[in-house]
Amino acid sequence: MDTRWFEDVLVLLEEGNLTRAAERRAVTQPAFSRRIRAFEDWLGQDIIDRDTNKVTIRDSVVSREADIRAFLARLNLLHQSIRDSAGMPQRVTFATQHALTFSALPDLIGSVEAAGYPLNYRLRTANRGDCISMCIRGDADTLMCYETPDEEPLPFDASFRRHEWGNDRLVPVVGGGLRYGLAPDGGLPQGSPVILYPENSFFWSALRQHCPDWFSIQGGMRPLCESAFTAGIREMVLHGLGMAWIPMSMVWQDIESGKLVDLTRSLGFCPLTICLYSREKHYFTTNVISRMTKERRFV
Repeated sequence: MDTRWFEDVLVLLEEGNLTRAAERRAVTQPAFSRRIRAFEDWLGQDIIDRDTNKVTIRDSVVSREADIRAFLARLNLLHQSIRDSAGMPQRVTFATQHALTFSALPDLIGSVEAAGYPLNYRLRTANRGDCISMCIRGDADTLMCYETPDEEPLPFDASFRRHEWGNDRLVPVVGGGLRYGLAPDGGLPQGSPVILYPENSFFWSALRQHCPDWFSIQGGMRPLCESAFTAGIREMVLHGLGMAWIPMSMVWQDIESGKLVDLTRSLGFCPLTICLYSREKHYFTTNVISRMTKERRFV
């Protein structure tokens, strides 16, 4: 038995629709239906009436929604109490966007260590969409990600708590020999090589929303490479291979040292908020992050 099946059932009860429930659980509708089928196989009976065009959840489940919620709550408390009594360091599994593993995550872990909390960590890095899916599936306890102003809320329910850890911004930078070939106004000359984000990436969407003029300017440039891996992009920019948009938290030291030139004055910047989403009942949420969340600026 997979206890996540019970969470699936609760989301289905709340949504009353397989497609919307699948979106909440960050899986495809066929995959979500297979999980409900697996729960039914374990239970030994169907919980959905599939003889109609509308999803109808049987009364035997609807009437026990409170019992299911209580069961999951007791299970979480049991898990927590066993860990507490064992005297072992609490483990936190982070799902983190690639860029943040080089900046805000070390800052967070360093702050937690300095405060004396007994934790150890498991880190999983991916693009933002995959990180969200990890948390919803239960493969991670805490999400660290970027958000942009006025963004639609992420698909978490009340079992997660949102915290803001700090602020960052996406800035255009050049390095290497490209630093010495800028236009008189400090801008990027026509035909310059640029390193771009894929259209399905978070940073591409952020730039499209907050720096739309860049996409007109970009048309006069020479696309060198497309990548969503910001650490690799930074290295290419440092080698003078092209201009790119990179979080300030990753490049501020390079800008101060003169290795990179910030083109914000001519191209603008994209504001970012560093957010944490952590499970409501997890030790990290109740005992650590709620007491430590503070304003951090990497701008």
